[in-house]
Amino acid sequence: MLLLSVYYKEASGFFFRWAVFVTMVFSGFRYDAGNDFFTYQDMIKGTFPYDKLEPISKALIEISSYFGESWVFFLITSIIYIYSVYYFCKELSDRPQFSFFLFCVLPLSFLTSFGYVRQFLAIGFFCIALVHFLYGRKLKFWLFFVLSLMCHYSAIFFLPIFLLYGFLSKRVYPLVVYLIFIGVAFASSGYVLLASKYVGVYGAYIDGERFIDSGRKIGYVVIALFFYFYIFSLKERKKLNVFLLNVYFVFSCAYALLMPFGEYIVRIIYFLFPSAYILFSSTLVSNVKLRLVQSIGVICFGIALYFATLYFATTNGVRDFLTNYSISLFV
Repeated sequence: MLLLSVYYKEASGFFFRWAVFVTMVFSGFRYDAGNDFFTYQDMIKGTFPYDKLEPISKALIEISSYFGESWVFFLITSIIYIYSVYYFCKELSDRPQFSFFLFCVLPLSFLTSFGYVRQFLAIGFFCIALVHFLYGRKLKFWLFFVLSLMCHYSAIFFLPIFLLYGFLSKRVYPLVVYLIFIGVAFASSGYVLLASKYVGVYGAYIDGERFIDSGRKIGYVVIALFFYFYIFSLKERKKLNVFLLNVYFVFSCAYALLMPFGEYIVRIIYFLFPSAYILFSSTLVSNVKLRLVQSIGVICFGIALYFATLYFATTNGVRDFLTNYSISLFV
């Protein structure tokens, strides 16, 4: 449908919205897909405590409990999150269908949202907040930022991104500057370990029994992608794209810093990854033939990562939390 929306210009919006709708349905009616699926199902059944959840997440659990159906929770969260990404791509990307397709296939995005429902719900609101911020709509920005915070408290860590907008949107800095900061990030991981002693129960994710050693492979891909974006952004003058490049750089540095402590820790900074959906579009070259080759390369790269994500899910030590997908209405 995304291809149809590009090919048939007069019906572009219709096909694009249908593609978004299908994505929502696929996500919303999932069963046994996502590493926390049964935890949320138990919350809805009342057999697992959820009193410490954030206000919006807690309210959605209670609504689903009222109807006695877990799919209500997953459908509502899927609609909000996927529509938010659609809005983000439509408002900021020169090629919104291309950006939305990459959202569907890249890691740390659509498939990953099956597992970290509350956080990706917050990421959705964060994306809308970012759009309003960039367009100078301060009241709407704060509204959606607070909504993001009410879904997952970790959103507060990313308020400095907005406060540093002037610096982050000023220019594409010399390569040596980026290399130094990434090197410092890699070298500073030990300080995170020291800080884990002062963060209470969350320290268990770093050096305790809840630590999982995963996320390194995609971490190296994340950092390599920054240099891809950098190479094709050297002459970038548009403030939006400069800002998103530097936001992605902050994401890369944070990933390098937290990567040794596994996915449960590094997922905190997934809020910043949607900048990649826009950067993949903005860094396409102007030459038509070269742009076609580059676009095909990016699409193949995204599809390869999509199937790699499914493969690594099958090798998970706890359970396969993606390829055992089924439709909740038929279970």
